[in-house]
Amino acid sequence: MSEAMGLAEYRSAMAAGVDLYQQVETGEDAAPNTEEHVEIEVEPEGLDDDTPPEELEGASEDDVDEGDEDPEPIPKEQKNAFYKRVQRERKKAQEEAEAKIRAEMEQQINPYKQFFDKLGVSPDEALRAIEQNNLRQSVQQSVNQEAQSLQYQYGWDDEQTRQYVDQQTQIRIQQQQQQQELHDLRIQVQLNDLAENPDYPGAKQMKSQISEFIRANPAASVQQAYWAVGGSSLAQQLKREAEQREIAKRGKTQRTVVKDAPASLDGPAPLSPEEVAFARQQGMSESEVRKLREVPNNLQEFRKWNKGRK
Repeated sequence: MSEAMGLAEYRSAMAAGVDLYQQVETGEDAAPNTEEHVEIEVEPEGLDDDTPPEELEGASEDDVDEGDEDPEPIPKEQKNAFYKRVQRERKKAQEEAEAKIRAEMEQQINPYKQFFDKLGVSPDEALRAIEQNNLRQSVQQSVNQEAQSLQYQYGWDDEQTRQYVDQQTQIRIQQQQQQQELHDLRIQVQLNDLAENPDYPGAKQMKSQISEFIRANPAASVQQAYWAVGGSSLAQQLKREAEQREIAKRGKTQRTVVKDAPASLDGPAPLSPEEVAFARQQGMSESEVRKLREVPNNLQEFRKWNKGRK
């Protein structure tokens, strides 16, 4: 504030509402804002000034209700159609996936199939031929070592040694085959016994897997092979299936079928219309009319019958 300002000027400025100190510090116009703050209320369209408050409240509630309305329920026919369409799409996708997997498997198997077709043998025959070849090589190697020792001991020439090797190789191969056949027969008998044992369910369907496991592991027993190739999981599965069948059997209601009994033909013959009319007139029952029909014609027997009736 300028020092030259006098007391009179200061008083007049304060009377006018001007803060001279604020004007000096901030550099802004400290004159008061004489404009009044006017609030503008926006009235909803379509409503007059004379609209009652009840209608205004009702209108607001209607607006809220219109926004909160639930969607229309889907008809049952549309739901069923949608469900059927989903099932068709799922089945189509499953068939396409199976066809794709089948094509990939055939693509992988075709080279091997062509190989066996050119050889003119089946995979089982080729496997047996490989086993025979391996057996022959193993036996022949053992016989060769033995023949070399005998050749040095007895002074055999190469021809004698070769004959000995061929003869012993054939004999020992036959012995090995007989031993294998006896072993397979013994395993087959044990498998049959195992299939009849209730403690080893499903063993009858697992004979081929058990035989293959024992062939690869000759020291293993049939029981060990059963558990090794999945007998435990199969036993649990069969047990669960048996329990489910038992539960379903207990929960099933027993139905009693009532059949119409055939009419018996052994009963008394029906009365004629005349006999029925006579029974009504005399107040007699059908059985009495039948007895009367069987009464003899002579008077004495009639009296006896009538006396017994009384």
